Amino acid sequence: MLQSSFRRILRLRFAPQRLTSFSGSISYFLNSSPASQTSSHNKTRDSNSNNVQEPARRVFRSRVNGLLRSIDSRILAKGPDDVETFIHDKISVAKFNNVYRSTMFNRLIRFLLERDLYKLAISVYKRMLQEQFFPSRDISLKVIAMTEIVDDMADAFATIRNVDLSASGNMVNVMVTACMRAGQLSAAENWLKKYESDCMKQGVAPDAAPYAGILETLQEIQPENSGAVQATLYRMRSEGVTPDISVFNTLIRSSLARREYSEAFGLYHAIMTNRSASLLPSDLTFKKLFHASKFLSQKRSRKH
Repeated sequence: MLQSSFRRILRLRFAPQRLTSFSGSISYFLNSSPASQTSSHNKTRDSNSNNVQEPARRVFRSRVNGLLRSIDSRILAKGPDDVETFIHDKISVAKFNNVYRSTMFNRLIRFLLERDLYKLAISVYKRMLQEQFFPSRDISLKVIAMTEIVDDMADAFATIRNVDLSASGNMVNVMVTACMRAGQLSAAENWLKKYESDCMKQGVAPDAAPYAGILETLQEIQPENSGAVQATLYRMRSEGVTPDISVFNTLIRSSLARREYSEAFGLYHAIMTNRSASLLPSDLTFKKLFHASKFLSQKRSRKH
């Protein structure tokens, strides 16, 4: 019965989009003494900012804040894949040339890293170095650690080629989603294929965890790519994966983000129709739907 309800979910209409891949290798440079580099090379910030009066400082800080808000709005509206050109245009010297340029770079990179937008953070980091500014020590360490983790994941995959992953769904989830957020889609696919192959050899159905992770990550990094969501759901069905509450919660959140309220409540109905000890609505389910129900109620009230 659950599988038939899941098929109805799959029949929901999506506007297919191509899942884009990120490519290119990044070279990084970090001096052994980042703090001293920052003080000696960030010329614009260090040589001029001390001479700026406090009212002007507030204006410059306000411009940085406004820049971050505009980028955040663009990401929410268009998704991260369509925002790189927008960011580099916004931070061009012609449009953002003041004594807080170095601070702007550091805050923007931190802003992107906090949102797991590694590809964009790397792009801005490279530009910062090219303009002969040096990032703060914590930014440098985070970016370099991130790239080392991605390299380690590739090495780890080579190491586990002969290891059975069929009982390691949660670990595969961590590796697949980390690769996706780092833009390493081929590596993510390799991990998932290896997991599915091992499950088939052992005669067991794959756990839902990696697929729930993929759906959640897609919602974060490519919220408009409903074609990739549909492909993931079909892949789950073909592999015999039974959707758990984390899968349903992610789909509900995605539906609400698109303002597809009927679809969201239809997913809740599917949960309740097929509820069991292994499939029950969670606090997150009720929280999301409560806010949606409250919003719709207020909307109806305003009409009368």
